[in-house]
Amino acid sequence: MIRTASLMILLGLSACNSWSVPPVVPIRGPLPRQILLMPLLNHSSDRVFESELNEQIGIYVEKRGYQSIRPSVARTLLRAYGWNAGDPDHEDLPFSALKDDHQIDAVMVTELIDWQADRKAGRYRYRLFWTLFDCVTGAEVWRYDDGGQVSPKLLRGTNRVLYPEDLAFGPGPIRETYEAKPMKSMELARILQRNMALRLPLAPEIGGEGWRQRD
Repeated sequence: MIRTASLMILLGLSACNSWSVPPVVPIRGPLPRQILLMPLLNHSSDRVFESELNEQIGIYVEKRGYQSIRPSVARTLLRAYGWNAGDPDHEDLPFSALKDDHQIDAVMVTELIDWQADRKAGRYRYRLFWTLFDCVTGAEVWRYDDGGQVSPKLLRGTNRVLYPEDLAFGPGPIRETYEAKPMKSMELARILQRNMALRLPLAPEIGGEGWRQRD
């Protein structure tokens, strides 16, 4: 119950207000089948948050039906082509080689634009961009961003009836209050990656359209 409440707080403050039926963000051109997932660009002070973002992105992208090269493997693969995985210049990515040598159709870059955290209190401010580049043209074909704030909320408990001898000294039935359990940065990372993946069209193998045009 507490975790659900924390989730709802996050979703209410997130840049996107819809969770149960998220809007799919169209992709320019044919849908990719295999996506190379770049390690997170721009470091935060929270290595657990970064590690979980890198770990979870492959899980949720694959649930949408895509094959993926996960960040840990992508880092090694790109290094073999002489590209630094921490380099912010996307134009230097070896798109043609990734397509020709490994049948990779697209590269997803995740950038952390803003991150402020009070982990003990469970308060966070964040801004993330996910960008998909086509390996044939090198052009951006899909983009999604999410930003917001998370903070604990005081929840209300169930009614607690006082014993009769106490009623003479008090107002009668009361509600107990308790503090919501602070969200861990690991939990936030999982929610954000799931939120992003739900905006991706389904892959062709599980019903996605072969061609989507942006509005």
